Amino acid sequence: MIFAFCTLALLVAGAVSQSCTCTGCTVNDCYRVVAGTEVFPAQPTVSDCRSFMWEVITVPAATITVTVTGAIATVTETKALVRKIKREEKTIPAYAVTACGRSADFASACGCIGISSGSTSYAHTPGTETFTAIASPTATATELVSFYIRAQNVAANGDFAGLYWNTIIEQPSTYNRLHFISGTSGALIFKAGPDGNLAGADGTPFAADNIRVGEQVYLQHPVNAEAIFPCKLNPSDKSVVCGNIATNQIYVSGNVANHRMTVFNNSVDISKDSCFGPLTFEAVPIS
Repeated sequence: MIFAFCTLALLVAGAVSQSCTCTGCTVNDCYRVVAGTEVFPAQPTVSDCRSFMWEVITVPAATITVTVTGAIATVTETKALVRKIKREEKTIPAYAVTACGRSADFASACGCIGISSGSTSYAHTPGTETFTAIASPTATATELVSFYIRAQNVAANGDFAGLYWNTIIEQPSTYNRLHFISGTSGALIFKAGPDGNLAGADGTPFAADNIRVGEQVYLQHPVNAEAIFPCKLNPSDKSVVCGNIATNQIYVSGNVANHRMTVFNNSVDISKDSCFGPLTFEAVPIS
């Protein structure tokens, strides 16, 4: 390198000479102050030359502030802009002011130790990225990421009031039939999609036969004569409404003898099949 060659030559000679064979470099007092007497320039001096010669870009470091209004929100993001600053006025370091009277002199000496203009230096300064969470009208629908479902604890639901949804294996088909249990121990966990449609925790839908008056309801993909049996979460009050309008299966009940869920086309048929209903349901957060 240029500065190494010059400095080594000077050290070998035992004294600082008045000229240097390096192209464009003159060994004067300004050069001596910048280059020093060692083989390599001091790191602080190199840093001063970089600050003097290079363009400086200041990049704010991110500090994230989250403000949440309501339970679930639509996030709006505002980022601090990157400030690009090029120094217009060059300041000669105090130790070089006397020897390097002009900016051009100091710049020339910096060039002779290998620091040229045209490079870029980056510095990080405190900055801010602000995220403002604004509650959306459908926030309640997505608030319950996972939950239980039970018959609402009201007198109209009779002995099924407060009972939770679960499944039992129906033999010999091994289908997962919905039925009611007491308490959350063993109760299944459900989730709602963005549109409020319900499914099992793993996304499995509900299904029901559609060929006779009273049919059982399953937690499984439809097979044979079954069809999707939709259930939906109401975001305003967390109520759960089930029913397949296409097949007129809209009256959900519970079998009094075995607590299995059964759906009917006509409410007058519920009691004829040893069932009680129609029942009303609600989503219950997992505590």
